[in-house]
Amino acid sequence: MISKIPELFDDLFIGGNIARRARVAARLPASVTPIIRKSKFRRLMRYLNEKSPFYRRRFKEEGIDVRGVRDPADLGTFFTTAQDLRENPVEEFLCARPELGFETTGTTSTTNKRVYFS
Repeated sequence: MISKIPELFDDLFIGGNIARRARVAARLPASVTPIIRKSKFRRLMRYLNEKSPFYRRRFKEEGIDVRGVRDPADLGTFFTTAQDLRENPVEEFLCARPELGFETTGTTSTTNKRVYFS
């Protein structure tokens, strides 16, 4: 339960307000930053596992149980490659329905690039 304190603090007192987040961050003791960073990383891993078909599949293939991932070192040699991005549909990486998207055509590649925002 004590490991949930940084998440609760973030959810209840900081939230998504960028200005408030900047003010709070400027006043936090340096010793608190790594605790919040690790908590946010754990939350991100759980979110990816729950929402992204690509990452859920890759974690399973690599034998990674996200419940045990505490920091990037726990992922070992796992990383997303350019080949992963080329060979998998973009929808495999999305965690939510994008609010905005556009496609680029002015690149040296023969394949158009899509960018999504939420």
